[in-house]
Amino acid sequence: MYPKLTKVLPQENHQIYVEYDDGSSGIINFSPDTKPRYKLFEDPTYFAKAHQEHNAIVRDEQMDVCGDRCYMQIAK
Repeated sequence: MYPKLTKVLPQENHQIYVEYDDGSSGIINFSPDTKPRYKLFEDPTYFAKAHQEHNAIVRDEQMDVCGDRCYMQIAK
């Protein structure tokens, strides 16, 4: 079982800072260049709406990202 996501802070350049309840933290890159599904993030106003809800990074009904997946990225 993965740690729980506790903090989500949108940053510049399509990046989000994340923290977990085990003390780990890191930056996740959501640049539209990395995955086509991140094309929605080209709008900085839309991207800035990112927040933590349950164990996910959420923007709105169109997009959410599982906290476990982000944890796997920062734990590499």
